[in-house]
Amino acid sequence: VGLMKKLHQMPEWKEIVRDNSEEISYFTGIDELIYQKEPYLRIARPDRTEDNIGIHRDTHYGASTSEWVLWVPLTDSIRGAELKILTASHYEPDEAYPWTQVENPSVEKGSDKHWLGFRYAPKKMSNQVEDSCTPVPCFLGEAIIFNCGCVHGQIVNEAPWTRFSIDIRLTDKNADVQKTRGVHGEIYASL
Repeated sequence: VGLMKKLHQMPEWKEIVRDNSEEISYFTGIDELIYQKEPYLRIARPDRTEDNIGIHRDTHYGASTSEWVLWVPLTDSIRGAELKILTASHYEPDEAYPWTQVENPSVEKGSDKHWLGFRYAPKKMSNQVEDSCTPVPCFLGEAIIFNCGCVHGQIVNEAPWTRFSIDIRLTDKNADVQKTRGVHGEIYASL
């Protein structure tokens, strides 16, 4: 928790959004860009399934297809450390990707782990959907941007190193999205 709070105080991650706002707007169609005030820091140690949320779709957790994710690796995301994405899944309705809700006994609602972005009751997709996702290599200095309706995630980091990354939600200031959510309260700020 302390590491993520330190990240929130650092101006560098905000500069990534500011310095690339034109490109972000071009790819997403966002006119008046606002960004997540407290991005998630993700740490995925080798062979530790508990470090990952798994394959999921953010819209299953209350996000909107008017929201986007800027995923920025802080280490190389290659050779088993990649984020996986199901191509064109954001064009399909939520019902196209059924899930089963499961208990996560290591995460309590409102706990530090929940605040860090871990799900206390994750929604597991079928093995067929998980197997259909493609790893997207991404090197330090690169980023991936995708719609919150896109099926994505990682089940386990298969690389021999710990992967560090941040993900920042983005949307239009005038979009009809839930701007207050979960344990984080008001999640968006203007550039």
